Amino acid sequence: MISAPNRRPPLNGNKLLLLVSAVLWTLISSCSAAKKSTAAPKEPVPAEIAKEVYNPRSGRYEPATPSNTRVDTVHWTRPAEAWITDEDLMTVGADEASVKSAYRIAVLLPLSDDDLNKDLNAEGSDKFFHYYAGMKMGMEDMAIQYPNIRVDVLDVNANPYAMQPILQSAALQQADLLVGPLRRDHLNEAARFSLQKDIPIAAPWNAFRTIENINPNYILLRSSLPTHCEALTRYLLENFNGEEICLLGRERFKPLMNYFQSFLTEFKGPLQKPFREILIKDDFRFGDDYQYLDSTKKVYIVTEYEDPNVVFNLLRHINLMRNNRPVTVIGMPSWQDYGTDFINLFSQLGVTISASSHPDYSQEKVNEFKKLFFRRYQTFPLKEAFEGYDAIQYLVQRLASSGRKFHLQEDLQTYDGLASSFRLEKVINTQEPVDDRLRNVICVENKALHILRFEEFRFNIIR
Repeated sequence: MISAPNRRPPLNGNKLLLLVSAVLWTLISSCSAAKKSTAAPKEPVPAEIAKEVYNPRSGRYEPATPSNTRVDTVHWTRPAEAWITDEDLMTVGADEASVKSAYRIAVLLPLSDDDLNKDLNAEGSDKFFHYYAGMKMGMEDMAIQYPNIRVDVLDVNANPYAMQPILQSAALQQADLLVGPLRRDHLNEAARFSLQKDIPIAAPWNAFRTIENINPNYILLRSSLPTHCEALTRYLLENFNGEEICLLGRERFKPLMNYFQSFLTEFKGPLQKPFREILIKDDFRFGDDYQYLDSTKKVYIVTEYEDPNVVFNLLRHINLMRNNRPVTVIGMPSWQDYGTDFINLFSQLGVTISASSHPDYSQEKVNEFKKLFFRRYQTFPLKEAFEGYDAIQYLVQRLASSGRKFHLQEDLQTYDGLASSFRLEKVINTQEPVDDRLRNVICVENKALHILRFEEFRFNIIR
């Protein structure tokens, strides 16, 4: 069965703190069954800690002591009804079938008790509470259809050494699939663990292809930047002539421009004239005298995603120099989360971006989820709530139907969720020979993307 916390009555009030309190309660305790029982409650089972722990400073394993062992607040209870037994959670070896009768998923969330003492808006932790709230609703919706899937949720705080006790816990030692964590160093440790245990790990918040321990079990649920560049180049060439397009950005983003150029060559052939490039010095200070934009192009691909101030200045200058000509500005995925200061420029410049997820409120199922989420938590869901719901629904279905190696089977069709779509593809190292040991597979990536255009004061899906 899917392990999820008890349903709580609707909360009073509409402040985010109520959502935080409700969800954190579920994080601190595990989930019991939906039905009530007269059986006496059993004691929580804490995460199991090995006799030795890894010391990252010395690079060695040392005897565990209270001073060098720190366990996050991770508990789960056994419900009165029958749990999955240890016999069901069999270990799958290299020569055994990958499909089992029962599975266990470990979700590593970047939350802890300490988050309650921080400004959640400033830290961005509210996004992860929404992600878990959506995931919890997704688990409950599948509890009857997939009764032999158990989901354990563990808190992983910002401590760089927090992963070692968690990796040694029973939840991870018996897991068939990992989801998370967030920090790059934590993700690197979890990826190494997945390689050693030969189980898949899904990265829901990062799109790193460059972690040290990347391996064929590593699944990017968000598309990487090269994949975004590929999708945008394909879209542009279907709607514009290459000579109408130019690349614009600071010198530090020249590698990103190279992605667009390489996909242009791939789609149109080596004789295709490259996109024009306009490079700006990294330390350039924008002013009214900024004049070296090419004002004859119809499309400007702006390769800026780190600094919203730079993006704003570039868009302002494009808007001034276009002389009321209709233009299209191609932006980066991070622009989806920019604030209201950008609304006018986005509208006037027809800003178009690619995105791994986007809830389309014109769809009935999206609005229905929004209503259910508000009824339960007394606040409207962020985009991350939809992402959490979609991710757990997709992963549970694929794991239950195809086993631990589901990610190495090409998706025959795209799975469409509330806000996210999923189409897993192998990322291949072309310098390695193809063999049955998957040595040429770098990782697995979700390459399903939305193309969004800013119209009527918001981004809308156009493809």
